[in-house]
Amino acid sequence: YRLQAGDLIELYINDEFFPPEGAKPVQKAAPKKQPNQPKVTVNILKYHTTRIYVVGEVAKPGVYELEKQHKLMDAITAAGGYTKDAAKKKVMIISEGSIKKPLEVNLLEILKKGDMTQNISLKDGDIVYLADNHRIDLGRDVMPFVGFLSIIRNF
Repeated sequence: YRLQAGDLIELYINDEFFPPEGAKPVQKAAPKKQPNQPKVTVNILKYHTTRIYVVGEVAKPGVYELEKQHKLMDAITAAGGYTKDAAKKKVMIISEGSIKKPLEVNLLEILKKGDMTQNISLKDGDIVYLADNHRIDLGRDVMPFVGFLSIIRNF
């Protein structure tokens, strides 16, 4: 893991705590003789966040701040997963400031074939868009009209 802006860490060198810059200084004893091979411990207390926009056919469209992992599947999962109407073969990723065509990702390659090359890393400000698959759902799209027509015929 490479530290990034926004990470919060604790640092110990030879079991001596070094507070983050701006924190209260710790009373230090007289300097000890430093060994040739110091013991360095770095604890990551909080990972930086990446703000991602997930829109379209997901359960909870919105803005999500992802910690640690910033992959496509992490963003979709944070948004409650895709809906049954999502076009899983054509997920669009629009990068902030990019003038290039949006990147198209096939979620089915990840889900059915395990192709993790499709689970791309996202950058701060990226937009993940899951379009509608444009399929007709008999129960949702047709049956209400059939019921309506039967009511009209009975008049």
